[in-house]
Amino acid sequence: MVNKKYNRGRSFEYRVKKYLENEGYLVVRSAGSKSPFDLVAISLKVYQPQILLVQCKYGAKISKKERDNLQALAKQISRRIFVITAWARPNKPITFYDSDNEVIEW
Repeated sequence: MVNKKYNRGRSFEYRVKKYLENEGYLVVRSAGSKSPFDLVAISLKVYQPQILLVQCKYGAKISKKERDNLQALAKQISRRIFVITAWARPNKPITFYDSDNEVIEW
């Protein structure tokens, strides 16, 4: 039997992936790897190079401790990498948050 919670989370990751692809990013999903990030998105815009490490949360927001850990990891990798969180409730639009827990407007 397939876990419903897992299916909802996976579906949400695909929703976020599609959204970011429509915004001009190349997106790779880190399926089943148990890595700290669910998606890695690379901007395809030459004038605005950017890498996003995305942790997806469906139905629950990310804790401050987890957000701080993700941000520290990203800083170890590169200063050009931004950590964001994608969050949504069932049947609601996706909201993106930066590392300061501020809403990102696209």
